[in-house]
Amino acid sequence: MSSPSSTGGSLSFLSLDRVAAAVEALAACALGRTNAQFIRWLYLKRNGFPGVDPVSVTSTGCKEFAKDFFEVYEGSTYPYFVPFSKQWMAGKGTDWPVQTIYTQFQRINQKEQTLYESPTLAPRTKGSDASTEIRCGPNYKENLSSLLPEACKVPILEMAVWRYRKESWKKTPTDSDLIEKLETELNLTTDDEKRAVFE
Repeated sequence: MSSPSSTGGSLSFLSLDRVAAAVEALAACALGRTNAQFIRWLYLKRNGFPGVDPVSVTSTGCKEFAKDFFEVYEGSTYPYFVPFSKQWMAGKGTDWPVQTIYTQFQRINQKEQTLYESPTLAPRTKGSDASTEIRCGPNYKENLSSLLPEACKVPILEMAVWRYRKESWKKTPTDSDLIEKLETELNLTTDDEKRAVFE
């Protein structure tokens, strides 16, 4: 699928059929109740986790992340679609990104306690968002595979197709282009992390 660009050329977009197929593949992972903790991990990875400094989790950051990864219909009552569960999530009112990421990071579950240190509240300055800081736990790499159900891996190509469903390209991207872009965005710099979560 393509559309005219402002320079007179054309921009390529991933086809709706390909995005739909990616949704089916991601839903087939059957993440179940680990769905939300995987989404929280994606948020951390996008923000440079694990690094020397902790990742700051704010309500604004959660909304920006959800807009890129899950928003389909901006401004609607249910703007977000989660492909792992095929569910539409609410925006205003319940504010799904804030509830799922920011709020839950203040009381991480048992599995997440094996990956991250106890969350800490960052000092707050006037006019700034409240911020929870997440640091890498000592056994993060060893326990990362427990992020997902046993024997479950997320197909990285289909994850990339979904993530870049609204992206415009100067030329039709190859599978390698999509995977490389996602790996860069998620700071997937070690094979250990990729093998633990993706296939």
